[in-house]
Amino acid sequence: MVLAIWFLFANLDKVKIQFWVFTVTCPLWIALLATLIAGTALGWLLKGRSSR
Repeated sequence: MVLAIWFLFANLDKVKIQFWVFTVTCPLWIALLATLIAGTALGWLLKGRSSR
């Protein structure tokens, strides 16, 4: 837990994320969290498909 909090405070810089038609500027920790959530959801969905 301490490492997670340290990682959060170590990544407070703003980053620019460019998609095809728009650009988003947000703190790096939010971008990392969004990537983690999207990857977890995608993995969960694909795991459910393969077990059928």
